[in-house]
Amino acid sequence: MVTLYCAVVGVAGSAFPVDIDVNKSVGHLKKAIKEENLDDPTLKNVAAKDLQLFLAKKGDAWLPDDDPAALELEEGKTHQDLQKVIGGEKMKATWTIEDVLIANKMTKRRQRAPKSKQIHVLVVVPPEEKTSSPYAVIATTLFQHTFLNVPSTTASRTQKLKKQLVKEYECDCGRNQIGDSMLLCMVMNIGLPSSVVIASHIFRREHDRLKGYFVQIADIDDVRNGLLLFKPIESAFDDLDIAFLVDKEDQFTLKLFNPDIKSKLLVDNFTQKQWDALGCESIPTDWETSTSPVYAPYAPEFNVLTTFGELDGKPLRFPSGSTLRPFRRCLYHQAQLARTKALVQGWVSEDYNFDDFSSEGFTLEEKMKLLFSSSLSIPESPS
Repeated sequence: MVTLYCAVVGVAGSAFPVDIDVNKSVGHLKKAIKEENLDDPTLKNVAAKDLQLFLAKKGDAWLPDDDPAALELEEGKTHQDLQKVIGGEKMKATWTIEDVLIANKMTKRRQRAPKSKQIHVLVVVPPEEKTSSPYAVIATTLFQHTFLNVPSTTASRTQKLKKQLVKEYECDCGRNQIGDSMLLCMVMNIGLPSSVVIASHIFRREHDRLKGYFVQIADIDDVRNGLLLFKPIESAFDDLDIAFLVDKEDQFTLKLFNPDIKSKLLVDNFTQKQWDALGCESIPTDWETSTSPVYAPYAPEFNVLTTFGELDGKPLRFPSGSTLRPFRRCLYHQAQLARTKALVQGWVSEDYNFDDFSSEGFTLEEKMKLLFSSSLSIPESPS
């Protein structure tokens, strides 16, 4: 008998022990993992045979439970070291546990037998297939009605998040020539006056009370639920004209959904106060017809002739060496809303889609079932 500590990838929570005879197969281990988690919403609708298991090794040793990769795993994040592991060879269902340990040289004879204070098995849950059950139809309808029509968050309510984003994503760019604080826009990767750089909640603050049901985050102001964006980009994100898509290689890129803004200048809807922050009262009067870049006096890296189309496909900027990333499930949630709007407007075809990261939490249908069965009360709209 051996005790293996298992952890589900992409789902917050502690590793759990599974006791199994070394002569039992990996298929038996899958069943044991399923039986240990019968009440877990992530696992309860997945057949044991569909679970994907990987040995949690770091080099030639087991993954220590205090390793940064293990700590991120407990938070529901996937460290780059573990991404390599789950991109490798799966444990074969027909092999015994002993076969696997011997083949990977993780045996008692080699002084590498599984012990406490280690993670031994990474569990990857495949995305659930889409369903057309009544719950799914109701869920989709309510999902769109609930999330597509929401007023913008006022800037005064985002200051806590803004300070966190500046610190954690290293966006402080010092001060410009008139002493204004300069912050980095995570899309444009240039310094801009702080007054025109906005902390944007990915899962909207207005839906704070629904966060546990739809994206499973504890704090709406969690830094991973935010982006630091130039005001015009933040407005387009808020209006679902753009989204940030994540692919299997963990690249985060801007997707322009609304073709009507492709040739539109970022500064087209600027207020006079915002123009003043950039010092643009001193730019040439014929700047709009210029064939060369026109840079803002107080933000010398910003070309005021930049259009939304130039941002399409642009990656989000993250600090070098940092593994901190936005919640992929929150970005996926917003991108699905943007896709829904785009379908209604005829901007994309019915078959257009992108990588699904909803499995960081659980499916929309499951979320709606939980919502319906909870004691959550939705206040009536004021008459």
